[in-house]
Amino acid sequence: MLGKLIEESRIRTILLEQFSVSNTGLILDLACYAIVTENNAGQYYQDYAYHHLLFTENMKVYTDTKVSDFLKSITMEQRMGFLNAWNKERDHRGKIYISYDSTNKACQAGDIEMAEFGHEKVKAGKQIVN
Repeated sequence: MLGKLIEESRIRTILLEQFSVSNTGLILDLACYAIVTENNAGQYYQDYAYHHLLFTENMKVYTDTKVSDFLKSITMEQRMGFLNAWNKERDHRGKIYISYDSTNKACQAGDIEMAEFGHEKVKAGKQIVN
C-alpha cells in the first residue's frame, strides 16, 4: 500500500532530484517506518528495517548512526528543493507548509529543575521557561 502511495504521489521522483538513489530509498524507508510504527524513535528503526520490505537499494538495513549522520548531512538547498518541487505540483490543500510557534511561555509546570529560563521577545518583565 505504501509503495502505491509513493508511486502515485511521485515522491520518489521528486526526492531523486535532490538525493542519490540510496539516500532516496533511506528517506522513503524512514517515512514508512514512521507511518507503520506510528513512531519516530531512531533506536527502533534497525529492527523495523530487518523485518520489513525496504525501498533502500539492495534492501540495506542501516544503523541509527548512519541514519543520524544522513539526517545531519541534508542541506538547506536539498530541503527547499524538495519542498518547492512538491508544492509546485499541488494545490493549497496538498502543499507542505513549514511553520513554528514562536509564542513565549511564561509559566512553569511544577518544580521542574531541568527547565531553564530564556529571553522574552516582548519586554514584559517576566521569565520565559524553556
